[in-house]
Order: sequence, then C-alpha cells, then structure tokens
Amino acid sequence: MDKWKKKMGILMGLGSGMAYGVYSTFVGVAGTKSPLSIVQNALVVAMVICGINDFLAGIFLTIYNAKQKKLNQMPGAVGSFAGKMVILASLLGGPIANGAYLLGIALAGAAAIPISALNVIFGTIFARIFLKQKLSKRVGLGMMGCVIGAMIINFSGQIQSKSFLLGVFCALIAAICWGLEGMISSFGGSVLDSDIAVNIRELVSGATIIIILLPLLGGGKLFFSTLVAVSPMFFLVLSGLVRRLAICCGIRPMPALVVLWECR
Repeated sequence: MDKWKKKMGILMGLGSGMAYGVYSTFVGVAGTKSPLSIVQNALVVAMVICGINDFLAGIFLTIYNAKQKKLNQMPGAVGSFAGKMVILASLLGGPIANGAYLLGIALAGAAAIPISALNVIFGTIFARIFLKQKLSKRVGLGMMGCVIGAMIINFSGQIQSKSFLLGVFCALIAAICWGLEGMISSFGGSVLDSDIAVNIRELVSGATIIIILLPLLGGGKLFFSTLVAVSPMFFLVLSGLVRRLAICCGIRPMPALVVLWECR
C-alpha cells in the first residue's frame, strides 16, 4: 500500500506539474489579447487575470464539491480555526503570490516560471524552521535540482532589459509567498477536507482581488471589459479548468516536487 501511494503521488505530482505549465501558457496567451494587451499598467493586467482565473477555478471546484455533496461542510470549515488559516494562506498565495507571478511573466516571460518553482525550497525551509520537519536526502537532492534547473533556464540567454530583472524579482516574491502559503495551509489541509480547503482558497483569493484590490488599483473598467471579451476569456476559462485539474492532482498548482516531498 505504501509503495502504491508513493507511485500515485509521483504520477499525480507529474500531472500537477504538467497542468501548471499549461495553465501558465494559457494565462500568458490571455495577456496578449485585447483589451489586456493594450493596457500599459502590468500590475493591473496581472491582477485582472489573477482575479478572474482564481474565481473561475473556485467556481469549478464549487461545482465539483456540489456533485460530491460536500458543500454542507463549507460554512463550518470557514468558521473554524483551520479555515481561518486557509484564508490567511489564500491571501498570501493568491493576491500576493499569483499577482507577483503573473507580473513576473509579463515582465520576464517564461523565465519567471522556473524562478517561481523555487517555492519548493522556501516551503521546505519554512517547514524546517517553524514546523521542525527534518530534511531527508531526497528532499535535499530535490532542492538542488530546483536551483540548478532555474539557473540553467534563466541564465542560458541574455538579460535584455531592466524589466527582465524586475520580473525575476517578482517571481522570487511569488516563490517566497507560495512557500509560506504551503506551510500555513498544511495545518488547515490536515484538519479540513482537502477539496473544501482548496475551494475556500480559490474563492477567497479571487473575491479579494476582484472586490478589493482591483477597485483600489483602478482596474474595474479593465475587469468588466475583459469579462465581455471573447478571446481573453476563452483562454482564462481554459486556464481555470486546467488550474482545477492541477489542484486536484497536487492539492494546489505547485511543481511536481512538492507532491514528491509530501510522499517521501
């Protein structure tokens, strides 16, 4: 049974990693479509994409949980201490991390993806410091692999502009926040049903961005014009579906090594 669980963890982790890559591609393509492509404020564009994508993923998860007859668990989960920890994690991993990640893609292109994958390392470090979890040799090798992979991808080409460096920095902020999110949500996920916990995470993240951050950033008009634009919404709906698949495979859309770490 243990061997079977490890094999399933590896397969699901690989599936999550692949889905995460497809999700990143779809949101990147959505950003090249009008009206998103004609707006100069990269932060507003990133937040519009992030808000729509997270909320769509939350809707798809709500439909899934309704079919599984789990929605009656939602009110009690939100009011519990574990639910509050999931909400805190969602704010770190949603508006902050996802916004920084999408901004990183807008400024540095695909180079932001492997940098954000370093969240595995930060999550492991935070778990070692705050949760007192020991680091196995396998985890250490996985961390080294993440660092080497990020270096190979990002430094094989030439840095062409200052915006590239800013994009890499944003991706690094996303990695740190995702690492914190993983550590904080580990408690909530261990107490609550994982499908309910992630459902809360996506809905809270999307609603926070749409209701609070976008009006503050002056992105309300862009948000509504994007909703009625067929081309970007087509890719955002696809990215929301793929994100839902990535979540179901790996609890949240992280690179495959996260699930390998959990199954070590």
